[in-house]
Amino acid sequence: SALLTGKLPGGSARNLALPLDGTWSARGGLAAWRGCIDLKYDELGYANLILTNKRLLVCPGPGGAILRYDGGGVKLAAGAPALNVSGRLGTTPIRIASGPVGFAMPGSLAARSLNISLGPADNATAFRISNLSARVGSDIAGRFADTEARIGAVPLDILAASGAWRYANGIL
Repeated sequence: SALLTGKLPGGSARNLALPLDGTWSARGGLAAWRGCIDLKYDELGYANLILTNKRLLVCPGPGGAILRYDGGGVKLAAGAPALNVSGRLGTTPIRIASGPVGFAMPGSLAARSLNISLGPADNATAFRISNLSARVGSDIAGRFADTEARIGAVPLDILAASGAWRYANGIL
Protein backbone atom coordinates (compact mmCIF):
# COMPACT_ATOMS: atom_id res chain seq x y z
CA SER A 1 0.00 0.00 0.00
CA ALA A 2 0.96 3.65 -0.37
CA LEU A 3 0.68 6.34 2.30
CA LEU A 4 -0.59 9.56 0.71
CA THR A 5 -0.79 13.13 1.99
CA GLY A 6 -1.69 16.08 -0.21
CA LYS A 7 -4.22 17.49 -2.63
CA LEU A 8 -6.72 15.32 -4.49
CA PRO A 9 -9.13 16.50 -7.21
CA GLY A 10 -11.60 18.66 -5.28
CA GLY A 11 -10.11 17.88 -1.88
CA SER A 12 -7.21 16.49 0.10
CA ALA A 13 -5.95 13.55 2.15
CA ARG A 14 -3.72 13.23 5.19
CA ASN A 15 -2.10 9.86 5.84
CA LEU A 16 -4.40 7.96 3.48
CA ALA A 17 -3.28 4.31 3.39
CA LEU A 18 -4.24 3.22 -0.11
CA PRO A 19 -3.80 -0.43 -1.11
CA LEU A 20 -2.11 -0.83 -4.50
CA ASP A 21 -4.05 -3.26 -6.70
CA GLY A 22 -4.66 -3.08 -10.42
CA THR A 23 -4.03 -4.33 -13.90
CA TRP A 24 -2.78 -2.74 -17.11
CA SER A 25 -3.16 -3.86 -20.69
CA ALA A 26 -2.62 -2.06 -23.98
CA ARG A 27 -6.20 -2.86 -25.03
CA GLY A 28 -8.02 -2.27 -21.72
CA GLY A 29 -5.87 0.40 -20.08
CA LEU A 30 -5.65 0.66 -16.30
CA ALA A 31 -8.21 -0.97 -14.01
CA ALA A 32 -7.55 -0.42 -10.30
CA TRP A 33 -9.31 -1.86 -7.25
CA ARG A 34 -11.63 -4.50 -8.69
CA GLY A 35 -12.67 -5.47 -5.17
CA CYS A 36 -13.59 -3.62 -1.99
CA ILE A 37 -10.83 -1.70 -0.24
CA ASP A 38 -10.61 -0.60 3.36
CA LEU A 39 -9.37 3.02 3.26
CA LYS A 40 -7.63 4.20 6.41
CA TYR A 41 -6.86 7.88 6.92
CA ASP A 42 -6.29 10.68 9.40
CA GLU A 43 -8.23 13.20 7.28
CA LEU A 44 -10.07 12.88 4.00
CA GLY A 45 -11.57 16.01 2.46
CA TYR A 46 -13.79 17.10 -0.40
CA ALA A 47 -14.69 20.79 -0.81
CA ASN A 48 -15.42 22.05 2.75
CA LEU A 49 -16.09 18.56 4.20
CA ILE A 50 -13.25 16.97 6.21
CA LEU A 51 -13.77 13.43 7.54
CA THR A 52 -11.70 12.39 10.54
CA ASN A 53 -13.13 9.03 11.57
CA LYS A 54 -10.19 6.98 10.27
CA ARG A 55 -11.73 4.31 8.00
CA LEU A 56 -14.08 3.78 5.07
CA LEU A 57 -14.99 0.63 3.13
CA VAL A 58 -15.18 1.44 -0.61
CA CYS A 59 -16.30 -1.00 -3.32
CA PRO A 60 -16.46 -0.88 -7.14
CA GLY A 61 -19.72 -0.93 -9.04
CA PRO A 62 -20.99 -4.29 -10.35
CA GLY A 63 -18.44 -5.98 -12.61
CA GLY A 64 -16.12 -3.00 -12.62
CA ALA A 65 -13.14 -1.33 -11.08
CA ILE A 66 -13.11 1.72 -8.83
CA LEU A 67 -10.68 3.51 -11.17
CA ARG A 68 -10.36 3.10 -14.93
CA TYR A 69 -8.07 4.88 -17.35
CA ASP A 70 -8.33 4.09 -21.04
CA GLY A 71 -8.91 5.83 -24.38
CA GLY A 72 -12.07 7.39 -22.92
CA GLY A 73 -10.14 9.12 -20.11
CA VAL A 74 -10.23 8.68 -16.35
CA LYS A 75 -13.37 7.27 -14.71
CA LEU A 76 -14.01 6.76 -11.02
CA ALA A 77 -16.97 4.71 -9.76
CA ALA A 78 -17.21 3.62 -6.14
CA GLY A 79 -19.72 2.88 -3.46
CA ALA A 80 -19.97 2.11 0.21
CA PRO A 81 -22.50 -0.33 1.63
CA ALA A 82 -22.99 2.13 4.51
CA LEU A 83 -21.41 5.21 6.02
CA ASN A 84 -20.60 5.94 9.63
CA VAL A 85 -18.28 8.94 9.43
CA SER A 86 -17.62 12.15 11.30
CA GLY A 87 -15.59 15.30 10.93
CA ARG A 88 -16.43 18.90 10.10
CA LEU A 89 -18.17 20.89 7.40
CA GLY A 90 -16.23 24.14 7.41
CA THR A 91 -15.86 24.64 11.17
CA THR A 92 -19.10 22.85 12.11
CA PRO A 93 -19.00 19.31 13.52
CA ILE A 94 -20.76 16.78 11.25
CA ARG A 95 -21.74 13.15 11.67
CA ILE A 96 -23.08 11.08 8.76
CA ALA A 97 -24.62 7.60 8.86
CA SER A 98 -26.33 6.01 5.88
CA GLY A 99 -27.35 3.02 3.86
CA PRO A 100 -25.71 2.51 0.45
CA VAL A 101 -23.85 5.41 -1.18
CA GLY A 102 -22.49 5.57 -4.74
CA PHE A 103 -20.23 8.10 -6.45
CA ALA A 104 -19.00 8.38 -10.04
CA MET A 105 -16.65 10.92 -11.57
CA PRO A 106 -17.40 12.47 -13.88
CA GLY A 107 -21.02 12.27 -13.11
CA SER A 108 -23.11 11.46 -10.13
CA LEU A 109 -23.76 10.79 -6.47
CA ALA A 110 -26.56 8.73 -4.93
CA ALA A 111 -27.29 7.97 -1.28
CA ARG A 112 -30.05 6.18 0.63
CA SER A 113 -31.15 6.46 4.26
CA LEU A 114 -28.90 9.41 5.15
CA ASN A 115 -28.80 10.64 8.74
CA ILE A 116 -26.78 13.83 9.07
CA SER A 117 -26.13 15.75 12.26
CA LEU A 118 -24.62 19.25 12.04
CA GLY A 119 -23.33 21.10 15.06
CA PRO A 120 -22.63 20.22 18.68
CA ALA A 121 -24.53 17.14 19.87
CA ASP A 122 -26.59 19.08 22.46
CA ASN A 123 -28.27 21.37 19.86
CA ALA A 124 -27.46 19.79 16.50
CA THR A 125 -29.49 20.21 13.36
CA ALA A 126 -30.56 16.74 12.22
CA PHE A 127 -31.43 15.73 8.65
CA ARG A 128 -32.94 12.41 7.61
CA ILE A 129 -33.02 11.95 3.85
CA SER A 130 -34.45 8.78 2.32
CA ASN A 131 -33.09 9.42 -1.19
CA LEU A 132 -30.46 11.88 -2.36
CA SER A 133 -29.12 12.20 -5.91
CA ALA A 134 -26.75 14.66 -7.53
CA ARG A 135 -24.89 15.63 -10.65
CA VAL A 136 -21.25 16.40 -9.89
CA GLY A 137 -19.40 18.95 -12.00
CA SER A 138 -18.15 22.48 -11.40
CA ASP A 139 -20.96 22.60 -8.82
CA ILE A 140 -23.01 19.82 -7.21
CA ALA A 141 -26.78 19.81 -7.73
CA GLY A 142 -29.55 17.26 -7.46
CA ARG A 143 -32.75 16.11 -5.77
CA PHE A 144 -33.78 14.93 -2.32
CA ALA A 145 -36.90 13.01 -1.30
CA ASP A 146 -38.75 12.02 1.89
CA THR A 147 -36.69 14.34 4.05
CA GLU A 148 -36.97 15.50 7.67
CA ALA A 149 -35.00 18.41 9.12
CA ARG A 150 -35.01 19.23 12.81
CA ILE A 151 -33.16 22.47 13.43
CA GLY A 152 -31.65 22.47 16.92
CA ALA A 153 -31.19 26.22 17.47
CA VAL A 154 -34.63 27.16 16.11
CA PRO A 155 -37.96 25.52 17.02
CA LEU A 156 -38.58 24.45 13.44
CA ASP A 157 -39.18 20.97 12.05
CA ILE A 158 -39.54 20.22 8.34
CA LEU A 159 -41.29 16.94 7.54
CA ALA A 160 -41.86 14.93 4.32
CA ALA A 161 -39.91 17.43 2.20
CA SER A 162 -38.73 16.81 -1.36
CA GLY A 163 -37.09 19.08 -3.90
CA ALA A 164 -33.97 20.25 -5.65
CA TRP A 165 -30.67 21.45 -4.15
CA ARG A 166 -27.37 22.95 -5.32
CA TYR A 167 -23.94 23.47 -3.74
CA ALA A 168 -21.73 26.02 -5.51
CA ASN A 169 -19.04 28.44 -4.36
CA GLY A 170 -19.34 27.21 -0.76
CA ILE A 171 -23.10 27.93 -0.62
CA LEU A 172 -25.89 25.33 -0.28
